[in-house]
Amino acid sequence: MFNIEFVSEVKQDLNVRIVNMIGEFTLIENLEQFTGKYTQSINLTEKASGVYFLEIITSDGVLNHKLILQ
Repeated sequence: MFNIEFVSEVKQDLNVRIVNMIGEFTLIENLEQFTGKYTQSINLTEKASGVYFLEIITSDGVLNHKLILQ
């Protein structure tokens, strides 16, 4: 279980995704013209152990964070 939290100060389209090592998406959330605070709790207890990637795609670029599920 983990939390995602960020603030977008300007209105923009955002994509929040969690993907495994073979490219399968666990979470896809498309936010159109989003502004403000984003908070989401993610439960991966039903998923297989391994490496996952959190991707936050904005108009300015992509933020990537590695998640290791044991």
